[in-house]
Amino acid sequence: MTTYLLTWNPNRWDWDTYTFAKMIKSINEGTPIIDKWSCGNTKKIKVGDRVFLIRLGVEPRGIFGSGFVTRNVFEAPHWDRTLRRVGKKSLFIEFKYDYLINPEEHQIISREYLINNPSFSTMNWNAQSSGITIPAEIAENLEVLWAEHNGVVYQNYPDEIEESKSFIEGAKKRITVNAYERNPQARAACISKYGYLCSVCKFDFEKTYGRIGKNFIHVHHKVKISNIGKQYMVNATEDLIPVCPNCHAMLHRNKNETLTVDQLISFIEEQKNG
Repeated sequence: MTTYLLTWNPNRWDWDTYTFAKMIKSINEGTPIIDKWSCGNTKKIKVGDRVFLIRLGVEPRGIFGSGFVTRNVFEAPHWDRTLRRVGKKSLFIEFKYDYLINPEEHQIISREYLINNPSFSTMNWNAQSSGITIPAEIAENLEVLWAEHNGVVYQNYPDEIEESKSFIEGAKKRITVNAYERNPQARAACISKYGYLCSVCKFDFEKTYGRIGKNFIHVHHKVKISNIGKQYMVNATEDLIPVCPNCHAMLHRNKNETLTVDQLISFIEEQKNG
């Protein structure tokens, strides 16, 4: 998964206030919102890639939205009305929002902060067109910053193996898996597809605990460690799945063999049926 920057300049295209507010409300309520966006001259953006939206041109300038690509690059009539009238076309992608902020009403991650912070300063945050790649290390730092900014906490848990200077080969493989489960980009891609409901017992943290439970869930790696080799590439939306901490612990209860989600669901059904 690669991360790209999409730009919005209100001086060039005005986002209708009513539409903007309606989109934010729908996203916050869990209704999927798919948007089409110009991607400049970039043709390599693929389904599943990550995108961040940055507002430029006028203050407040900075990161105000994010999502995951749902349609590969395609050509369509140009977004600029003048160019569209004379038959010009442009490249676009479609993506599903996972978060959107109104820069006029709420604080965003400012462009100045990104430019002046060493963790982000090597990236060009003044891009005039969309589709610029955000380097992997900067993208990971941005995911963490974005999650903290929006009140989403990613936490390590005691049952996960911590990185160590010495470990056997099997433990090394498991560290790789657990590190990926904690990776904000991987978590975000998984949760964007499945939501925050436990895939085993259907427990909903927000419904039970209110605002403190909002956007909380564990992410579990479905592929057995014994099946993971050096060349294995993790697919965040196929190999990861959201589960509550209880179900996560039960999936790993047997240290010799991780249960599948379907197996654990079967155990729960057997217990219910007594």
